[in-house]
Amino acid sequence: FSGPNNYFATNNSLNLFAARIGYCYSCKKETLYMGNGLYLDITKDQMQAFNISNGEFGKPDFCPADQPDYRVAIAVGITLLVLIVIVLIVYLLGRRRRTAGYQSL
Repeated sequence: FSGPNNYFATNNSLNLFAARIGYCYSCKKETLYMGNGLYLDITKDQMQAFNISNGEFGKPDFCPADQPDYRVAIAVGITLLVLIVIVLIVYLLGRRRRTAGYQSL
C-alpha cells in the first residue's frame, strides 16, 4: 500500500511480546505506543515463536496488564480476620464481666 498516509515506526526494545521458551505470550488487551502519536491496540493476542508441539500453544505467559493481582483480596482477608479476632475478644471479655458478680444456678 502506498499513499500519503504511510506511517513508519521502530521498536528499540527486545522485550516486546516476551515469553519463556515453551510458553506462549498471551494478552487480553494491550496498547503499544509506536511513536508520533500512533498507537497499536492488540486484543485477544496469543503468540509463540518456538517449541510449538502438536500444533498447540504452550502454557501462557501473561502480559503485565493481565497478571493476576491478589493484593486487594489479601488485604480484605487480613482485615476480616482482624475484625473477627477483635469481636471474639470483646465477646469473651464481656461474658467474663457479666458472670463475675453472679453465680449460675
